[in-house]
Amino acid sequence: MFINYQLLGKRIKEVRRARGISQEVLAERSELSAQYVSQIETAVRQASLRSLVNIANVLEVSVDALLYGNRTMDYAEYRGEVEALLGDCTAYEKRVLFEIVTEAKRILKENRRLLDRRYAEARLR
Repeated sequence: MFINYQLLGKRIKEVRRARGISQEVLAERSELSAQYVSQIETAVRQASLRSLVNIANVLEVSVDALLYGNRTMDYAEYRGEVEALLGDCTAYEKRVLFEIVTEAKRILKENRRLLDRRYAEARLR
């Protein structure tokens, strides 16, 4: 399973700041070093499960809230963010964004096929 530790660190930092808690205070209350908390927030190090639970408890959020965005293939997880992005767009802006996303998706799929083909060819050598 892939965990996006950069996203996890960003979420921890966002919640910590929203609660008005410094890294030092978070570290002390979660029985971690301030350096370790900083490294988790910047994805230099990966938080252990125990550390993650301690941080979540101090921040008074669920571990799920900190891991939000790590699930793959779940449109519902991004629906709110997409709706928020489009919420204040004009009809014209929405259309342009739709066309950009459509083209980006086509390019991603095309490049993925090329990458898969190169990988298969390399394995045959």
